Amino acid sequence: MEFEITLKNEKIKSYRLLTLFIVLINSLYFLYQLFDKQTRNAGLIALGTLSAYVLYRYWITWKKGIGFYLDEWVYFALMLLWIDSYFFAILNLVFMLQYTAATQPIIYLFSEEIKQKNFPWKKYQWNDFSNIVLKDNILTLDFKNNKVIQAEIENRVDERAFNSFVRKGI
Repeated sequence: MEFEITLKNEKIKSYRLLTLFIVLINSLYFLYQLFDKQTRNAGLIALGTLSAYVLYRYWITWKKGIGFYLDEWVYFALMLLWIDSYFFAILNLVFMLQYTAATQPIIYLFSEEIKQKNFPWKKYQWNDFSNIVLKDNILTLDFKNNKVIQAEIENRVDERAFNSFVRKGI
């Protein structure tokens, strides 16, 4: 028997707001480029590309009936727009990788061992925990080293079956 539990990522809104802020800063620089004759074309291309992508994301989120947000691909677009400046291109690549890792679902698989399936991947043994409890859709992982992870879960899990399974493992 095994249980797969997905935790709610409470910080996604913050990551999305930070992404919007970073895109705004990049856009202001591209707007600044419009005032110099030598960089005007690059600024127009960058602003046009970025605007087209933002409109595309707006259309996608509107079509799905969810709130507007920019995904990790906006960093890929920015990376390509900064191709003449390797530092900023690589910086946007790093932002893209961090955003992707930070916004993925947090999934724990409970079986013979406990695995965290998202980045950073981790494996735990049952003897690493002093207590594991699922109550009222709140999962509590109490480690023996006094570290505690407590979060609301997204998926439905039979609490009685899970808690009895955990008691056998610990």
